Amino acid sequence: MLLTKRAATKGERELEKQVRKLQRENKQHGQTNNALNKKLGLLRKKRSELLKKLQHQQQRQIMSPELMINQLIEHCNIDNLDSYRQLNKLNQKYQKVMNDFLSLNQKRQYSYGILN
Repeated sequence: MLLTKRAATKGERELEKQVRKLQRENKQHGQTNNALNKKLGLLRKKRSELLKKLQHQQQRQIMSPELMINQLIEHCNIDNLDSYRQLNKLNQKYQKVMNDFLSLNQKRQYSYGILN
C-alpha cells in the first residue's frame, strides 16, 4: 500500500508538471495569437485605406475637369495650400488655350466661358 501511495504521488507530480507545461505553452500561444491578430488588424486597416485611395483615384480619372476644380476648391485650406502651387501653371495654360480658341472663333462673341 505504501508503494501504491508513492506511485500515485509520483503520478500526480508528473501530471501537475505536464499541466504547468501545457499552461505555459497555452500562454505562449495566446501571446503569439494576440500579436498575429494585432498584425492582421493593421493589415486590414491598411488594405481598407488603400482601397479607399484606389477608389478615389479611379473617381478622379473619370471626373470632369469642372468637378475636379470644385473638389479642389472645397478641399483647399491652410494645411494643404502648398499642394496648390501648380494652379498658376494651370491658369496660364487655360489662358493660352482660351486665347487660341478666341482667335479661331473671332466672329463669335465669347464672355465668361459662354459662347453667344
